[in-house]
Amino acid sequence: MTFHIIASFLGLETWQFSRAREAGLIPAPDRPRDRWSGEVAPAALARIGEIVRAVCAIPDLGAVRAAEILSARLGDCHSRRHGGTV
Repeated sequence: MTFHIIASFLGLETWQFSRAREAGLIPAPDRPRDRWSGEVAPAALARIGEIVRAVCAIPDLGAVRAAEILSARLGDCHSRRHGGTV
């Protein structure tokens, strides 16, 4: 299985799959040409809840985009110290 096939099988975005690989939650490819054997995907799928919790649901973002997401989820926050929106 290729990177994209196994990520799709697991229902992960490519950035989530990469993050899971970096965290050691998905093993390194065990076949030539950076491919995974058929045994890896079902084993990872059995742990998908753990993997998703570890890699989160929001990709790495810049500060402005992160602030937009937080504002949308939490509402606008106002700073008393600065007298403006944070």
